[in-house]
Amino acid sequence: MKKIFYLLAICTTLFATNNSNIALPQNNYLDLDAKECDEACLDKLLKEKKYFTFMSKQQGAEVLNGVNKELEGLFNGEEKSLSDLQLGNNKKEDIKLAILVPQKKIGNYASSVVNSITAYLMERDSDFDIEVFNSYDESEGSLSNALNSIRQRGYKIVIAPLTQYGANYVAQNANDLIIFMPTINKKDIQFQTYNILYGGIDYEKQIISLLNYANSKVAIFSDLSPLSNNLNNFVAKNSDVSYQKDIESSQKINLKYILKGNWALQGASIFLNTPLIKSSLIASQLRVYDIKPKALLSTQINLNPLLLNLTQYADRRHLYLANSISTAPISIQETNALFNHNIAYDWVNYSTNVGMDYLYSLLTGNSRKFSEDISNHEINYNIKIMKTSEYGFYNVN
Repeated sequence: MKKIFYLLAICTTLFATNNSNIALPQNNYLDLDAKECDEACLDKLLKEKKYFTFMSKQQGAEVLNGVNKELEGLFNGEEKSLSDLQLGNNKKEDIKLAILVPQKKIGNYASSVVNSITAYLMERDSDFDIEVFNSYDESEGSLSNALNSIRQRGYKIVIAPLTQYGANYVAQNANDLIIFMPTINKKDIQFQTYNILYGGIDYEKQIISLLNYANSKVAIFSDLSPLSNNLNNFVAKNSDVSYQKDIESSQKINLKYILKGNWALQGASIFLNTPLIKSSLIASQLRVYDIKPKALLSTQINLNPLLLNLTQYADRRHLYLANSISTAPISIQETNALFNHNIAYDWVNYSTNVGMDYLYSLLTGNSRKFSEDISNHEINYNIKIMKTSEYGFYNVN
């Protein structure tokens, strides 16, 4: 049967801290059947893809923990590729994974990454054992303790949704483990090692694609966050920026003092390197103060269905958004939906599924379900440029 070291309490207690204005999803499964369900019963429910019934029954089932002996000793310090994980054409290879999460640093994604991994493996009908190691933060001591615990528990494969700081430390101190970082692009890491797969979006490639829709008059709005600063640097690296304005969170939402009579923005291609709420306010007030840009340009950070509610169509008529998320297989969309995930828009959950798909294919010999090219230890996403209609998003390239 499925060997799951995954408690639903993860969603409600361990990861209860919420660092954004969006509430964490609550996953509760009510068991309406008083009959007990043993291992054979649980296995049958999963084979029949009765996931809701399984999750309700599994809450009271004994948590089993196995050791994946095939992976022990796979790496001995020699230079090897992730493809050396190939274990043959085993259709039901047990999957044993550790998930390293600095919950205080990544907030909501601590629980959603765990759920994404579970959803993918449920869809694959695979025997699996996953255990969460919460380092709480990314201090060297916390990460070192978490990595040592992972080793002591016998895990060889680690999913680690980290920030750039934590990722650099792990890259230098965990070359005996196979690590997938769904949140980090390979360019973000200074210390490159052979044992890490990177799943983060390449924002520079997105910006280069967006510049195809810009003119020579380039402007930037940003908010001084680390991500915004990185995006600013990518824009400046690949174009001549004539105007830049940083809007801090503490500033008022009325942007009259910035926009009224600002000829530097008239006819410009304006990069919105700001989060969704602030980008929506900028787009709306540009029209209020009769600023007519050549184009509004944004990376993945603003590709969100809420954009359609926060702006009027006239505000976003000239908005172009870069998108690195392709259409996932329907069956994987459905199992993710059990955990309230819409992987059509959430790029971290999408990258987690793509990375799991690749690791699963190496471990079992089964074919992959996602089409993204994976080479040189990173996921290479296809970039589409999107615009909005009155009711949704559509491709323009």
